[in-house]
Amino acid sequence: MAYKIGSFNVRGLQQKEGKEQDFNIIADIIKGIKPVDIHGKKKKEASPFTIVALQEVVNEDQFNSFKNYYLGKPWNGYYVKPDSFSNSSAKGYAYVWNEDEVELMYGEKSKDEKFYPHILNEFEDNKVSMDLSEMSKLTRKPMYARFRMKSCNMELRLLNVHITFGISKAMPDEYKEASGVRQRKEEFRILTEIVYPAVNKFVYKNGCNNYYTIMLGDYNLNLYRKWTKGTRIYDQLASKAEIKPIIDSLTVAERGALRLALYETMPHIDKEKFVIDDQSIVTLQDALTTLKNNLSGNKANRIINMFEKKKLEVSDAIEKLIELAGDEYKVFHSNYDHFTYDEKRFDGVTINRPYRMDSIIDDYFRTSNPNVRTGAEAAEMYKKMVSDHIPIVMEIDLRDGR
Repeated sequence: MAYKIGSFNVRGLQQKEGKEQDFNIIADIIKGIKPVDIHGKKKKEASPFTIVALQEVVNEDQFNSFKNYYLGKPWNGYYVKPDSFSNSSAKGYAYVWNEDEVELMYGEKSKDEKFYPHILNEFEDNKVSMDLSEMSKLTRKPMYARFRMKSCNMELRLLNVHITFGISKAMPDEYKEASGVRQRKEEFRILTEIVYPAVNKFVYKNGCNNYYTIMLGDYNLNLYRKWTKGTRIYDQLASKAEIKPIIDSLTVAERGALRLALYETMPHIDKEKFVIDDQSIVTLQDALTTLKNNLSGNKANRIINMFEKKKLEVSDAIEKLIELAGDEYKVFHSNYDHFTYDEKRFDGVTINRPYRMDSIIDDYFRTSNPNVRTGAEAAEMYKKMVSDHIPIVMEIDLRDGR
């Protein structure tokens, strides 16, 4: 049986005055239910998730409402709030899972007890070898869960992570700088080189003989690809049919100023694949998953300021470029959401390469709403009513596992 594992930063998961987040849509995404289109035609349902790791779940009562009333049976879930050095960093985690397919693993002492998901402060009271001084650097420690797959009696261990974007008091001064990038990279190193290997090799007395470990979540770091280069926005604009002629008409000086104005570095993961403790650890999922603001805002000002700095005229062509690019670059920005696992452990297991759920913005906000005409408008609605992240998926078939 194939299991559909997801990760989804739900940007708060709360309903309050001034916040339009729609629990019905989020629940439908998880359950694979799609709305009818503008012609009244019902769309083909997507397969529901088996388990989803959620980040930025800030309120336990609202999470329980979401789980009980919007997801409903056969769904269950569990929420925890991580220890943190500041309230602003203590954004909670949760898991939701389909109880027809999986259940929580039983505890160490009895099969009548459950192994409940929890924050991994000290792994099983430090039964396993782990450098706790390194763990103490993490602003938000991961949420750990163990599930038994009912169809094959195998165990799936999940580490739900959310690497901190900003500066943490927990991190030594040597890793602190204005952008927070060094800190994010250090947290990634701790999670992938210390935490994951320790969890992945630990053997429980009452555990399943076959077990697999996946780390997943919002890493706040990109996998380095051509579209994460500093010139990516300029390069993508120059490839668009409507915009390319405008760029081609600019002078060399104007193109240079435009390239400088749009230049933006993106922090990326240094080690996507490495071997440690006889584990071949790989991090995957490189599609862009976060939604950004309209180019006609901040970046439009940067273009104008750069042209003024270079003593160049903001011509009609530049103003037209800003207008056209405004819709196009309201959409995707970074590939922060990933999966990490040990390829050796998964040897023989069928894995569909992790991917972003590409169609959900169109499915829920464009083709089902006659008032929405462009992808950018649909993306803006999605951002207001769902999240600024797109969920990611990893499908695995454990029947062939060792």
